[in-house]
Amino acid sequence: MKSIQYTEHGSDYDAMLQLVDDASDATSTPPPAGFATVKIAVASGNPIDFKVAQGAMKGAWDCPIPMVMGYDFSGSIVAIGADSSSFKVGDDVFAVNWGQNQHKPT
Repeated sequence: MKSIQYTEHGSDYDAMLQLVDDASDATSTPPPAGFATVKIAVASGNPIDFKVAQGAMKGAWDCPIPMVMGYDFSGSIVAIGADSSSFKVGDDVFAVNWGQNQHKPT
């Protein structure tokens, strides 16, 4: 999996953003009940990504470091957890990834 991550908060994006090539395979572990694994084709960098990167949401949200950018994405479902009847493997989807329990007040 390739992703753009930041490891600190700030606005010097050239210094803090890095392309990470993670050799792990997300499809090796089945998704839990009610969830799906999506092979992402496209992700976007939106204003909220940059506000979080700058640290503007610290204190309001739990902002773990390192953080993967790209809240909005589209792709294809490659695995489905139990009790996921609305979708099937092969479906093309788009979503906003707020991260499970990542954006709760701290």
